[in-house]
Amino acid sequence: MDRSLAALISALGMLGCIDRDPVSPDLMFGPDLQQVAPAGNVNGLVVMTRNVYVGANIDSIALAESVPDLLARVAHQFGVIRSTDFALRAEALADEIAATRPHLIGLQEVSSILRQFPGFVITGENTPATEVVYDYLAILRAALAARGLDYRVAALTKDWDIELPSATGEDLRLVDHEVILARGDVGIAEVDQRNFSVNLTFTVAGVPVTTTRGWAAVRATVDGRSYRFVSTHLEPADIPDLYPIQMAQASELLQAYAGEALPLIFVGDFNSNADGTTSPTYGTLINAGMVDTWSQAHPRDPAYSCCQASDLRNAASRLVKRIDFILVRDGFDHPRGRVTGGVHMDIVGEDPADRTGSGLWPSDHAGFVARLLLANGA
Repeated sequence: MDRSLAALISALGMLGCIDRDPVSPDLMFGPDLQQVAPAGNVNGLVVMTRNVYVGANIDSIALAESVPDLLARVAHQFGVIRSTDFALRAEALADEIAATRPHLIGLQEVSSILRQFPGFVITGENTPATEVVYDYLAILRAALAARGLDYRVAALTKDWDIELPSATGEDLRLVDHEVILARGDVGIAEVDQRNFSVNLTFTVAGVPVTTTRGWAAVRATVDGRSYRFVSTHLEPADIPDLYPIQMAQASELLQAYAGEALPLIFVGDFNSNADGTTSPTYGTLINAGMVDTWSQAHPRDPAYSCCQASDLRNAASRLVKRIDFILVRDGFDHPRGRVTGGVHMDIVGEDPADRTGSGLWPSDHAGFVARLLLANGA
């Protein structure tokens, strides 16, 4: 066996054993600029879902057919990640948060990118990369702190952790996280950080790699009311062969909170079209009693949240489907889970004016912000 391929197989084999998480979830910022609740209703709850995007089409790496092809693809996609500069995009994302002041934010694709040089293909070693190149969570939190916003990490779930060699001679390690940020005036308890039991395994240059996904959840208390807030990112299912994986993940999520007594809020990138043109997952969630807040607020507006060009430089928006949702169930004083006081929904990051000065969209997704208004005295 070629020595480089043997080293690649050995290194990939240890990926599932990497426990080190380069992100510390226990830092806090300074005082909040403003305590915000929907006008005239102190019982309002404001929540956001935002896929922040790693910055490149890393799925294309899975198409590598040989080690040289793999090395070239990794190097290219890392170059795209550099060009889609998350530090600039984080400023735009922080502006969205400053403008809407959510109590709770569910973030998907919160990446940590690490490197080591020379890489394991050169040295044959099996040690994981530890030099941090980008820490998306730290970058975003710094942008929030610069605006005087008080948001803390309420929950952080480490999902997949994959390290691959590059044509530049270095190893590049990508760690994906699901994150919940809570505003400083929100009480947090019962933190739940889990991975799904069913995940996608594919081959890279003939070697199996698993992309582990999961969810983060908290009990959040706002103005004396408690809610169960859950953020997730389901496996994409662009072809029918992948439907069972995504549906198994959605079913596991529903089962985990089937007996939840608190008002339940699911947010995230569910990777299932709301119009039913792809996987059955969206319909499964709705049939299980979840209510789509966008559909309640805008029943005749399909809205789109995905997806801009992978390099984020397209001038005209390419959003053509809605796969990001804020879903609620029960406890909102309506037998079918509807929010009786009303729902106000906003899309963020979908307008060309939201781009950075260099022309980058904040993410390949748009985000949603829901203001859930409970009935007076409820």
